[in-house]
Amino acid sequence: MDYVSMDMAQRNAFKEQCADKEQLKELSTTYRMYKYSKWYKELNSQRC
Repeated sequence: MDYVSMDMAQRNAFKEQCADKEQLKELSTTYRMYKYSKWYKELNSQRC
């Protein structure tokens, strides 16, 4: 949601940060809630 509220200058600055591999590591995160997501529940219901 942060990206949606950015103006064009902020979006361009963010785009440049994402292009830099070192800064991209700082901006990245791991999604750990997969067990609670809809697709995971659907996948498990198909297996049973």
